[in-house]
Amino acid sequence: MKPPNIKVLSSRGIIPPQFSSACQPQPPSAGLNCATAHIVQTVTLPPNPTCPVCTTATVGYDVRVCYVFNGGVPTYSFTFWNFGLAGLSPDCETCIFNLPNHGGDVVLDQMSYQASLIVESDYVSPWVNTWHPPCVNNSYYSSDFIRQTCYRWCINLSNFEISQITCGDKCCQRTRTFCWEPLPLPDGTVRISPPIFQTIGASNCGIITLTCNGLQLPCDDRPCGIIP
Repeated sequence: MKPPNIKVLSSRGIIPPQFSSACQPQPPSAGLNCATAHIVQTVTLPPNPTCPVCTTATVGYDVRVCYVFNGGVPTYSFTFWNFGLAGLSPDCETCIFNLPNHGGDVVLDQMSYQASLIVESDYVSPWVNTWHPPCVNNSYYSSDFIRQTCYRWCINLSNFEISQITCGDKCCQRTRTFCWEPLPLPDGTVRISPPIFQTIGASNCGIITLTCNGLQLPCDDRPCGIIP
């Protein structure tokens, strides 16, 4: 049994934000062959400095894979969207809930961003390892990762459930490229470019569509860029 007065979040964990149409990717270009899937998976994260016990997270996202043949070799592009945390370990939830001055939202944002990098790399790298698009010829595969940037966190004090509530139609698209570097021998490696960011969707932030039954944090207009 747990000691009394210890705050522990429910196993329901985190509710991802409502899907925003502003974060919907553009239709693929004509001539591409594409397939889309919704995926839920658990990823291993680097320990967070504030909550070192937060080393895993369950995330959900949509991904579209498109390809076209150039000289008999496929060129792939990837688009990720509708991304959100879906669950954390009980120890991680407890650490986040007990942080002072609403510090939990900072940890959640950091974990979400780290998870998005890992998900993207883990998904795209097998294609690069299979087809070896050469970096030397700029034959890279492109990847766009679209993330909601206008939301607020809500903690339900009755069941300690965390909700990420969308409060605007502002999104950030992160673009990275992946290619094959044959060195070091004999295995080679996947080279990933530094990210390029651009804001997409409407510029407004502050539209409250759902109420928060508990402790609510402000609707923040989060920057479009790296979350340290």
